[in-house]
Amino acid sequence: MAPIRRVHFIEYNAKVGTLQMYPVFPKYGTALLASILRGRGYDARIFLEGTSDMSFERLADCDAVCFPVFAPALTKVRACAARIRRERPGIPIIAGGPQACLFPDTVADICDVAVRCEGDEALPEILDCLSKGGDPRTIPGTSFRRDGVTVHNPDRPPPAVPDIGPDFTLIDGFERYGRGVRTYRRVVNTLQTSRGCRFRCKFCPTSRLFGGTYRTRSIDAVIED
Repeated sequence: MAPIRRVHFIEYNAKVGTLQMYPVFPKYGTALLASILRGRGYDARIFLEGTSDMSFERLADCDAVCFPVFAPALTKVRACAARIRRERPGIPIIAGGPQACLFPDTVADICDVAVRCEGDEALPEILDCLSKGGDPRTIPGTSFRRDGVTVHNPDRPPPAVPDIGPDFTLIDGFERYGRGVRTYRRVVNTLQTSRGCRFRCKFCPTSRLFGGTYRTRSIDAVIED
């Protein structure tokens, strides 16, 4: 396999009336991961439904695809992944996000590897492995499908929260919405000061999403964001 340079994050919004239907609601994790990859020399780009040009030709014009998967948009992700598999079978597909973490069986059949953990360290490791012709299915914190059965690799320790912040300009079309007094109501943004929770309430998925830990960012990093 040729070295991976161009990585596209494809993020779909919900079909129902939630915050995910706002014209510009970039998920913090997607922009952060794209920024981390950009810092490692990858040409990372985010395609956000409602903001970006979502034509298939543009989405699939890359060396690897990453799907941040949220339950309300799962059907759209599955349809796009199936088309990529059919029309661009050489492109590795990586799935992550809450859906992959909580219910990896629902995405393992549409991707090469599903990331069940925070992707700050796992995603660069997967892409580096693919670029070198290795098998990303050996990486901890991931799941994959083999002979019709989902295989779960061992968990990996949660990473430290990086001081680097998300670069939302990596979102295709973001500049059209992010400037001007008439557009500010169309943008929903988030700020991360910490991750996780040490409590394990049965009704809350936070413990599973963040490994049952609580970690903070530096104050300087928060101010910079």
